Amino acid sequence: MVAHTVSQKSKEYNRDEVEKELAKLREQENEVKTARENLCSDEKTIAKGRERCRRKMDEFLKKKGTRNVIEQQLRSKLAKLHVMEKNKPDLDTAKETLENANTKIIDDTFLRAGKIAALLRRNKAQIASAFCAFLEMRAANVKCKEFMERVEQFKIEYDCAWVSRLKFLKLFLW
Repeated sequence: MVAHTVSQKSKEYNRDEVEKELAKLREQENEVKTARENLCSDEKTIAKGRERCRRKMDEFLKKKGTRNVIEQQLRSKLAKLHVMEKNKPDLDTAKETLENANTKIIDDTFLRAGKIAALLRRNKAQIASAFCAFLEMRAANVKCKEFMERVEQFKIEYDCAWVSRLKFLKLFLW
């Protein structure tokens, strides 16, 4: 082993230096401690910030998804609207077609009403003719009954005449 000899003066000098160094080290230690505490609190703050960012990102993604769904629905509705506008009929043509259809319906209605009136007139004439035929048949029936009564009367008279002639002949012949 080697022993070094240090003078008292250099020892003191070194002691002062060592104390200064020690004070510096303590100060640095306090700074490191404060820095560690700050770092720890910064890490907590960063973790909280990350969590907040994560939540905001989740909210953003949900909103983005909802926005995309709504945007897709709007695009679909816009496409349907575009197709409807593209396929919609011309209003002037539609109006003209409607007026033509109304005119045709009115004309057809008047034509049918005329046919019905003609049928009613014909029916009325047929009813009148049938009624006249009924009256004539009734009169003929009355005349027929009168004729039948006369025939019956004649028959009775004829039978009576024959019976009386036969009686007359019987009287003379027997």
